[in-house]
Amino acid sequence: MLIRKMAFVTILGTALLSCSCSMGPRVLSGNRTDYNVSINASNNEEMLLNLVRLRHFDAPFFLNVSSVSSSFNYAMSAGFDLKMNAGPIQGYRGQYPYNTADPSIGAQYSENPTIIYVPLSGEKFATQLLTEISVDRLLFLSRAGWDIELLFQVLVKRFGPCVNKSIAMDTRLNLAPERTEGFDRLVALLRRLQDRGDLELQAKAEGDPASLVAMQLRFNGAEEVREMESALSLRLPVKQAQNGGLVAKLLLTQSNDLLQENACDAGSCRVFVRLRNFIGILDSLAQGVEAPGGASGTTGTTPVAFRVARADAPVAGAFVSAKYDGHWYYIAKDDVASRQVFSFLIQLFALEGGELPKNAPMLTLPVSR
Repeated sequence: MLIRKMAFVTILGTALLSCSCSMGPRVLSGNRTDYNVSINASNNEEMLLNLVRLRHFDAPFFLNVSSVSSSFNYAMSAGFDLKMNAGPIQGYRGQYPYNTADPSIGAQYSENPTIIYVPLSGEKFATQLLTEISVDRLLFLSRAGWDIELLFQVLVKRFGPCVNKSIAMDTRLNLAPERTEGFDRLVALLRRLQDRGDLELQAKAEGDPASLVAMQLRFNGAEEVREMESALSLRLPVKQAQNGGLVAKLLLTQSNDLLQENACDAGSCRVFVRLRNFIGILDSLAQGVEAPGGASGTTGTTPVAFRVARADAPVAGAFVSAKYDGHWYYIAKDDVASRQVFSFLIQLFALEGGELPKNAPMLTLPVSR
């Protein structure tokens, strides 16, 4: 019996120790996904919360997750306490004590994560939130698969003489009806060309330091050319393509020369483009947040279809939700249009982030187990 106990403990201890050697990979495969999901959900909630804050004329605030580190400690042990018969019991002739073997098994596991947050403030705040977005973002995001209508309605304030009417913070631009209607006609035509594969955004034109992006447009006929000329108040230099279509080139620039504003030469037209900064984008989309109380409880005018609903209690199954001033704000899981715009907003924020300054203040939070 004693030999059996000893053999059992030996085999069990060997098995435990051999298992501990392979715990690292299993911990990584499980915990990495958990951290990924948690950080993504936290980023979504923070973005939604800031949209709600702006709707209530509150200041936005961002904490960027700078780094996540976690240490894993585990230990296993196995043993037994053996007491062997050393002779007869004193005073009792012929009686011997029992041999005893007491097995023992031990296991210990601990995880110590540390999360470092960097507040978005100072120069970083100005760069990421207040600086006008570069026109080359139109190129990058278009190549990433976002449609031109979404890009123009959300990012662009002015394109040539055309002005986006969905401007919440900056009302000093000329919002004359002919200029805003021209913007809507322009966007509709660009979407039509993109759907046909007749719109191409290219990198900075060679030999033209002022332009950042070149836009090539291929028209089916003279009617579409006149439609574009009417929207931009320009006479486009159109060339005949090999397939019979008509092609024009626009050089997009954020450097406006009032002497040559929206001017054309024999090969192309220079078009001045003014884009929003990220705060302006947040503010325009924040108009889709349902605010509590009276007539102001309805949503405002947003550049694209986007809605954040309000509830007095947490909503089960919401795509993303955040609590503010005693109410819950959320995007419904079945609201595909709003989810698409929100996903675009998250991607744009990450694109504008860049590198964090090395001397930025950091908030380190050790999480106790």
